[in-house]
Amino acid sequence: ILVPGSEGIQEQMRLIQREIDNGAQGLVVAAANSEEMGAFLDAAAGRLPVVLVETGTNDPENPAISADNQAMGATLAERMHKIEAQKVALVVTNLQRDSVLQRYEGFVAQMEEYGIDITEWDVDASATSLRDYVASTLYGNRNPPDAIVALDNETLDTVLDGLEAAGQYVPLYGVGSSEKVVHALDQGDIRGICFQNEFNIGYMAMVGLGQKMKMDTPPVSSSIDFHYV
Repeated sequence: ILVPGSEGIQEQMRLIQREIDNGAQGLVVAAANSEEMGAFLDAAAGRLPVVLVETGTNDPENPAISADNQAMGATLAERMHKIEAQKVALVVTNLQRDSVLQRYEGFVAQMEEYGIDITEWDVDASATSLRDYVASTLYGNRNPPDAIVALDNETLDTVLDGLEAAGQYVPLYGVGSSEKVVHALDQGDIRGICFQNEFNIGYMAMVGLGQKMKMDTPPVSSSIDFHYV
């Protein structure tokens, strides 16, 4: 159960509760908020098997199936170093998800090591607010950043919309693999992305759910491959 956009934890909780009430035998969940979803998902896990994917709840006994998020962030920072960027805008959204927070930490730590300046665009997570912020910040800007970095697919999609609204091209990098992101990469509107092996995430989630439903030993934390293109 994955809730897109800014609908948030209440909507995800409602959907999870609905599925439990309707007799679901297991759940695969990407937590909308790692901290605030913890107690709710712990309670759900007491009623049926729950497997977490990409974003977990900081529970070491029920880790999320995910790529190495800190390494993903560091990989994007390495790309900034390779293109010799001097000033980079980092779009800071969705840090309530541990996956995004870990990418942020990995990116910032590596950028500090390289000595590259970061300007954090700390914006309300709603698509409209972020799109408008990007558009207004860049419209007519004669001294734009050398690159913009977004740390999740949702944010990357929205920054694309903001760049289009601004009518200004700035090299864009990030984490994502949606159809929109892949098309923008093909067209050159995005210069580089890190992406997880979504098939492996789904496969490992189903294997883990099956093991839990059979009362087998749950799988240990599974680190999924990621790639940069």
